[in-house]
Amino acid sequence: TGVGGGGYNTRGSSSPKLDQTQVNSLLAQLGIYDTDRANAKRQAATKRDTFKREKDEELKRERGKYDSKKQTVAQDYGTARTDSSTNARDTIQTLLSSLSTLGMGGSRELTRQILAAANKSNRQANTTQAQNNQGLDSAFNEYKGGYDNDLRKIDDQYGDSLAAADKGWAENRRNT
Repeated sequence: TGVGGGGYNTRGSSSPKLDQTQVNSLLAQLGIYDTDRANAKRQAATKRDTFKREKDEELKRERGKYDSKKQTVAQDYGTARTDSSTNARDTIQTLLSSLSTLGMGGSRELTRQILAAANKSNRQANTTQAQNNQGLDSAFNEYKGGYDNDLRKIDDQYGDSLAAADKGWAENRRNT
């Protein structure tokens, strides 16, 4: 038989064969699909990397705020303890001086009471510091949990984008 319509050569063969022009056209179209898929994957990676960079910058800012607040709590604690000790020392010195001037005794019991009050003040400072640190740690850990969750969502979206690019590529190739 001769050359059939539609560009197929059926001479001596039961399966249709494409001529070189058709093969070249098909290869060019398949190359376009490959390029489109590669571009979609690059865009997905760029988007993922941008989102992750933004989240990392946010984490740095939050970590800086957290560290600054922790330092403030430590400084406040140190100041409270120093003030308590200084006040106790000054009160004892004033008391001893006054009692000595008056020629009175009994300074031992008053000294114990002043020291007990200073110890109570120090315990309150310890409790306040612990509560403040716990509050800061809880808030930061809650933020960090959200941050980690956001990173998982970014990675999931990236995986979905890659899968969509592969699916579109496969459908295009199948339909060509």
